[in-house]
Amino acid sequence: MLAILSTTGAIFAVIALGYLSVRVSFFHDADMRVFGKYVVGFALPALIFHAISARDVGEILNAGYLAAYLGGSLAVFAGGYAWSRKVSGLSPITSTFQSMGMACANSGFVGYPILLMVMPPIASTALALNMIVENLVMIPLVLALAEHASGGSAGGWPTPPSSWRRCRRWGSTRSWPSAIARSGSPRWPCW
Repeated sequence: MLAILSTTGAIFAVIALGYLSVRVSFFHDADMRVFGKYVVGFALPALIFHAISARDVGEILNAGYLAAYLGGSLAVFAGGYAWSRKVSGLSPITSTFQSMGMACANSGFVGYPILLMVMPPIASTALALNMIVENLVMIPLVLALAEHASGGSAGGWPTPPSSWRRCRRWGSTRSWPSAIARSGSPRWPCW
């Protein structure tokens, strides 16, 4: 039990420190926006790049792991969405984001640091594989469903050619969180 607490204790201490620093107004809203831009624009892409570049391509493209992680993520998302809609009676857009909270792991900010403390040799490979699934499948799926649920696609699903044009205009996946934050609504920036 002590080994688990020593591993996860550091993560919870950092979370508590961040909460207290905002609670006592050590950091203000404008500061948090700067921190957020730094993390999303530089720190997370650098972490992903380091994780991918430090490994052989054969390690990163582990089809069994990718299939299992993707299958599990989609199953949890589908189950969470069905529960939110049918049992809880929530709206499609609320159900989409609740399901995202269930299915999309926080691999970069929580999972990777914990795995790095517990199993350092495989941490960067696991991060790279998780990010492939999360950034190429889960996040686009969630944002497409959110746009569809909010009526942003004129009642139908966007066509791939228009999606690709908008993706080129918006840039990489790191733009998605900032686009959602700027717009104040869950819009898939590539559609």
